[in-house]
Order: sequence, then structure tokens, then C-alpha cells
Amino acid sequence: MLWWTLAYRSLCLAALLVVAGCIGSEQKKAGDEGSRSSSGKTSSTGSSSGSSSSRRYHRLQHGQCTYTFILPEGDGNTGASCRETKTGTQYNANLLQRDAPPPEPDYSNQKIQQLEHIMENYTQWLQKIETYIKESMKAEMAQLQQSVVHNRTAAMLEMGTNLLSQTAEQTRKLTDVETQVLNQTSRLEIQLLENSLSTNKLEKQLMVQTNEISKLHDKNGFLELKMQEMEARHREELEVLREEKSNLQALVVRQSGVIVELEAQLGKASGNSTVLQKQQQDLMNTVHSLVNLCSKDGVVPNSTKQADEEKKFRDCADLYEAGFQKNGVYTINISPQETKKVYCNMESAGGGWTVIQRREDGSVDFQRTWKEYKMGFGSVSAEHWLGNEFVYMLTSQRQYMLRVELTDWDGLQAFSQYDRFYIGSEKNKYSGVQRLANDPHFACVERWPKQTHSHGSKQTGHDVATCVSALQYAHSFQSETVALHKSNTRHKKVMLTKYLNLSSSHAFRLSLKSHSGTAGRQSSLVIHGADFSTKDMDNDNCMCKCALMLTGGWWFDACGPSNLNGMYYTQGQHVGKLNGIKWHYFKGPSYSLRGTAMMIRPLDFS
Repeated sequence: MLWWTLAYRSLCLAALLVVAGCIGSEQKKAGDEGSRSSSGKTSSTGSSSGSSSSRRYHRLQHGQCTYTFILPEGDGNTGASCRETKTGTQYNANLLQRDAPPPEPDYSNQKIQQLEHIMENYTQWLQKIETYIKESMKAEMAQLQQSVVHNRTAAMLEMGTNLLSQTAEQTRKLTDVETQVLNQTSRLEIQLLENSLSTNKLEKQLMVQTNEISKLHDKNGFLELKMQEMEARHREELEVLREEKSNLQALVVRQSGVIVELEAQLGKASGNSTVLQKQQQDLMNTVHSLVNLCSKDGVVPNSTKQADEEKKFRDCADLYEAGFQKNGVYTINISPQETKKVYCNMESAGGGWTVIQRREDGSVDFQRTWKEYKMGFGSVSAEHWLGNEFVYMLTSQRQYMLRVELTDWDGLQAFSQYDRFYIGSEKNKYSGVQRLANDPHFACVERWPKQTHSHGSKQTGHDVATCVSALQYAHSFQSETVALHKSNTRHKKVMLTKYLNLSSSHAFRLSLKSHSGTAGRQSSLVIHGADFSTKDMDNDNCMCKCALMLTGGWWFDACGPSNLNGMYYTQGQHVGKLNGIKWHYFKGPSYSLRGTAMMIRPLDFS
């Protein structure tokens, strides 16, 4: 290696300096140096002369180094030998002593041998010097090499540490960069996925829109064809209408002539009518004369007036019996002076029903005042309440039965039917107990107590007849109380007293009897009677004012199990409503029904 070569050259230079130091003094004493000759790699000898003595030298070349050695000389110029004499002659201080045998007498050989011995001594000496140098330099070289190795190791370790630090730093940076790249890549992938989803969604929407556009195009084409067909048909119809118009105009012209002729005939008929009216008047006078004659003889025939009254329709049952057997709105005569439009149900349970209440779609608000419930509201062809006053007038004429039809939100229909139904007048708050002056027999039979006499017999026909007579007598005074004070017979006074006491104990009550039907085994309408209440007229048996809490006007008895005039709730909101249209024993107390109808019909309807 290069450093080893440099070390070796340094060692050679140091050896030369040592030799030069040893022989420096001798070289100063020497004279002129002799000519130099090289002996190759082995050795060379020469001589030099000076002022006092001559010196010889020997050169030795080893590699690139040349070693010069000064050879010892004898005393003076006599050329005496350098050997030691037995006589104890003192040798020169520059001579080498050795154990060699005495030189031969021949001076040249001796000189050569001497030189050889000197050379051997010098060679050994040089070898020792070289060995010493090598040994002394070996430790230094090992130390130097170890120091160099240590330094290089430390440098390499430091360099390795730096490299590791730099590598770690670069690794950390690369990790950060990789993390950033991964994050950016993830974001790009997510964004790409979102874009892909949006693209797919847009493509689907585009396809749907394209399909819809295609359908619209097809539909548009179809509509255009239909429009063209309709236009052609309309043109044809217009032509037909024009022809019909022409025909009608011609017909009008012809009918105008006919009308003129009819007017002339009508004038003639009017003259004849005057004659007929005169004849009719004469006939009526004759009839009245006959009636008077019959009355005198005890015969009471049906008068013309009574026949005319029988032709008036009191309710839908009369209309049904007269041949009007289709559902619809009809006009009835509630009294001889008053008519009323009502809806007639001619199909349910034999027909002939006069509808007094109907709920079907919630189009009418039933949270009304007392006056509105009295006179009625709504349209008789849709949702309505006929009016308490009119129902009172109807039920005061004859005995009626009540039918309540119910429909839930599943389409299930049911009904409740009562064989007797009547309500009182406004004075009695439209309660179910009403003394029927027009039907005293019914009043006495229905309301007279079935008392048991001492002999064990129950109510007798005589008691009923006496009651009827008393009521007829009271009716002539328009008041049972007035009749009681003006009664001139004991029986009438007793009957009126009992009747008034009985009636006062059951005043203001809705009366119903004989419940039947499919809307529950029990009646949801109060059988024992109840007064009618509205939001501005509280007649219930509760401190809570049921008409305000449950809404609508009804026969509330401590609110009770029914209210067909409650709030109308649509489907989906009809459950859990206490103020709805309820019929407890049909769908429960909180189920609001879809539709209801209350209808009455005469009890004797066949």
C-alpha cells in the first residue's frame, strides 16, 4: 500500500542519517575523496588522499539507498600492517579488533583478508542496525497503524453515525412525503369515487329523463293524433249542429204558427173556464147544502177539505206510499201552513225514512249554537241537521221509530234501531217526553203508570179512556194546568193531576224504546232520556259542560256513550279522539266514525 511504501522510505532515510552522523567526523578529517565507482548492488572500494594521510571508503547500495563506509588505515606512510603484535604494540584507535589469525606474510592477501573481515564486520553491524531499526520502527509502525486504524474507525463511525442520522432524517422525510402522498392519493381516490358515483347518478338521471322525454314524445304524438281526431269529430259535430240548428229554426217557425193557433184556442178555453167555474161554484153550494142536511140527520161524511189534506205528504213515508221510491230531496208538509225540504231514504230497511241528520265528509261544522240546532243547518242533500223544531213537529203528529246507520273507516256498516222516538218542544229543551195533545191516546198509554189497584187489576181501558177525555178537555184550553183549575168534574181533575205529576217527574227527557241492531248489544243512546245541550246552552248532568268539551249539540247525560255531532276526523287521525263522532258500543269511546245517518219513519209504516 502507499502508506507502507512511504513508511519504508522514511526508515531508510533515518538509517542514512544515523550512519552519516557516525562517520561525519571521519569524513571531515579525510582528505580529498577519491574517485567514486559504483559496484552495482554489492559494494565498491576506493581511496582518497589528504594532507596527512590517505583514506579509503566502501559503498553499499541497497535498493534506492547507497551506504558509504570509510575504511580504517595504518600508521603513517610505512604501510605497516594492522595486526596486533605479540610485543604489545598499541594499535591505532581507528582499527577494528578481531579474533582473526595473524595475517599472512603476503601483504596484499593480508590486506584483502583484512578488508573482507572489515566488510563482514560492517555488514554485521549494518544488519544489526537494520534489525534495530526494524524492531524499533515495528512498534511505532504498529502503533501508527493502530492509531490510523483507530482514527479511521472513529472517522468511519462518525461518518456512519452521520450517515445513519442523515438516513434517518431522510427516511423520516420520505415517510412524511409518503404519508402526504398516501393522504393525497386517498383524497384523490375518494374524490374520484365521489365523482364516479355522481357521474353514475347523473347518467341514471339522464337515462330516466331520456326515457321520460321519449315517453312524452310518444304521448305527444298520441295526443296530437287524438287532437286531430277530436278536431275532425268536432267539425263533423259542428256540421251536424248546423243542420240541427237549421231544422230547429224551421221547427220554431212552424211552432210559432201552432202557438198562435193554441193561443186562439186558449182564449176560447178561458171563456169556457169561466163557465166551468160558475158551474163548479153551483156544485159546491149544492154539496154544502147536502152536507148540512146530512149533519142534521147524524151522518158525518168526509169533506172535500179533509180529502185535500190527505193528499199532502207529511213525511217520506207518505211519499213512498204515493209511489216516490227513489232516494232524493222532497218537499213535505210539516204543518198545513209550513213546508220543508227533506232527504228521503227510500232503500234502507224498506224505505220511507226521513233523514234528520247526516255526516259523511266533514264539510259542515257541527259546533253550532242552540238557535242553529233549532232551525237546522247544512244542505239536506249532503251533511246537515234537519232542526230540533221540525223534528219536534214531526214526532208530535204521529208515532215514529228511529234508525241510526253507522260506517267506520274500514267500510263496515252497522245500525241501531228504536221502535219509539220522540222529543219535546223548545220549552222542554227538546227532551224526549212530550205530551202529545194531537194523540192523547198514545200519551195516556205510553206515559200512564201501570198501577195495581187494591183488587189486583192493572191499568184498565177505563183509566185510559178517562185520561184521553181529560187531555182532550185540557187541549181545548191549550194547557193542562189551566184545564186543571177550570175542571168541573172530579174524574177529569184527578186524571189531569196524576198526568201532570207523572209528566213533571219525567220532564226534559229523550224517550226511546226497544233497541235492536248490529251496532252493539247495548244502546249507545241514552234510553232513559236526556236534555239537548249545545255550546251556549248547557243542559247535561255534568259540571264539565259536555257540549264544549266533546263539541257539537247532543242529548248529553254526563257526556254519555254517544255523540254523532262531534268533531269530524279524517282517516289516520280518527283513533284516540274523545270528541269525535262516537258510538261507544260499536267501535269504542275514542273511535271517530266515517259516516252516520239518523232517520225516522212512522211506526205503522207497512
